[in-house]
Amino acid sequence: MIKYYRYSIDYHDQIIQFLKKEWISINTEKWSDYFRWKFMNNPLIENPPVFIAVEDDKVVGFRGLFVQKYVYNNNIFLIAQSSDSKVAASHRKRGIFRSLIDMTFEYCKENNIKFNLTLSSNENSTPIYMKLGWYPLRTKREMIKLSINTFLKKRRINNSDKNVYEYGGYSINEYNINNILDDKVIKELAKSAVHFENINKIHSVRDYNYYKYKLANPVSKYLVYTFYKNEELKGHLIVKKLNTLKYILKVSPLKIIDYHLHTNEEDKMLKVFLRKICLNSYLLRNSIVSVPLLTMDKKYERLFFNRGFLKESKYSDKLTGRRSIPFLIRPININADEWYIDDISVKKYSNWQLTGIDVDNA
Repeated sequence: MIKYYRYSIDYHDQIIQFLKKEWISINTEKWSDYFRWKFMNNPLIENPPVFIAVEDDKVVGFRGLFVQKYVYNNNIFLIAQSSDSKVAASHRKRGIFRSLIDMTFEYCKENNIKFNLTLSSNENSTPIYMKLGWYPLRTKREMIKLSINTFLKKRRINNSDKNVYEYGGYSINEYNINNILDDKVIKELAKSAVHFENINKIHSVRDYNYYKYKLANPVSKYLVYTFYKNEELKGHLIVKKLNTLKYILKVSPLKIIDYHLHTNEEDKMLKVFLRKICLNSYLLRNSIVSVPLLTMDKKYERLFFNRGFLKESKYSDKLTGRRSIPFLIRPININADEWYIDDISVKKYSNWQLTGIDVDNA
């Protein structure tokens, strides 16, 4: 008989082992740290949003939630992302996934969580989500650029925790973050992101606590760039360093997961980043740079396109055999009025402002 439980320390080690195939790219020594960061250290919740199915004292199903604050028109509310859901192959088609979803909805109602957002569903789970009321917002795609310095002779510079560049009238700080966070960096990012408050879209609350928590991910490495002009903070970029392809193609894939470049200077700052910093920074040499589209508005899409980023297309899906998967949204209470925040519909992707850092594993 299958029994369902919320997180218990008694099953902690089993859960970690159960998820190992989901975390195949993560160093095994960091599995427990990653679990604690993701589900237990979130400052917004008291009880870990982790739910398991057990048969004969063995974990056969798992579903986690990743909770964050969002805001629209000064209305702040909680959204839970689906995270690392899994059912053992031997126990599929027995209603376990549905039962775990019901448990998460119960948890969300208890904790005043308004929506369930799914940014990392796959080919197997997406049809199930849609049958259960999730709505597809937009197909998950990226824009990609091969950094020009791949073809040029490299000039190695100081590979330290902080480098400073002076280009195009800007002073740019480059911070190499490996989970040891400088409070000054977090405050800089929070100050830069204040401008998000003027965006008339649904977006995560980018405050000090948000960046302090997100950038403490123990299995990710980041480069943070803050742009100054005449000693005034003008914007920031956060780049995640990826490991895939590094040793095969001898390139370092990088993903721009967060960006805010202040009005009227976005194009110039992005140009400085791509043409100058990528060329000279030892940390960015041999780079393939990507940026998730998610709900990127047309202005930023044009901005990245003008700087050499090409959008993935349906043709690339045919070449790779990959299916296009959307990201999904569903209110916890699925009534007609619940699909709205104030006067806007959550079903319209252009009403959202999501970047790569909003994904649960960023």
